Amino acid sequence: MTRVILIRHGQTSWNESRRIQGGNNDIALNQEGERQCHCLSERLKKEDIKAVYSSPMTRAMSTAQWIADCHRLEVIQEPALQEIDCGTMEGEEIKEVGSRLQLLLKGGNEGELLFKGCGGESLDEIQKRSWNAILQMVENHPDGTIVAVSHYFVIAAILCAVMNLPASQLGRFRIGETSINIINFDTYGPFLSLFNDRCHLTI
Repeated sequence: MTRVILIRHGQTSWNESRRIQGGNNDIALNQEGERQCHCLSERLKKEDIKAVYSSPMTRAMSTAQWIADCHRLEVIQEPALQEIDCGTMEGEEIKEVGSRLQLLLKGGNEGELLFKGCGGESLDEIQKRSWNAILQMVENHPDGTIVAVSHYFVIAAILCAVMNLPASQLGRFRIGETSINIINFDTYGPFLSLFNDRCHLTI
């Protein structure tokens, strides 16, 4: 059985100010994000991790490096884990976008809208690329535990795939900074065994 520990990156200044943070702006972790990553790495220190994969974006790579350093591993960049392209909405404050964002999240046809109408990617596009990447990781590591560090929309799209939900249901998930989500792959297929766990931040 393969366990995939799917982790969202630590906090950035854009997370703190609640701006739409997609795949076109490479924002680094802030001080709180570094603290979160330290707590996360301590939490995972005793796990027998075979490989650490990450989105190539700085906030994800920095988060992954905290984990990799504890296990004497190199971070493997995986472009398919990069955050969704939010198009012209990127960088806007969520409160200013308001109902426009809600309409895009709800969509019309399953997975077709989201940021597509703003020059970005659709949910179906990010789900296809990210889920295929996860399946390839599992094939590369048929037994053991691996880590994949990514972003809100990508992780939510992957969880939709695991639970056989249409990608348009992504907005129903809340995935916190440095949260741990575990997907197990056995002979019966993938199943979710842990969701949005942030207990390490309460220590």
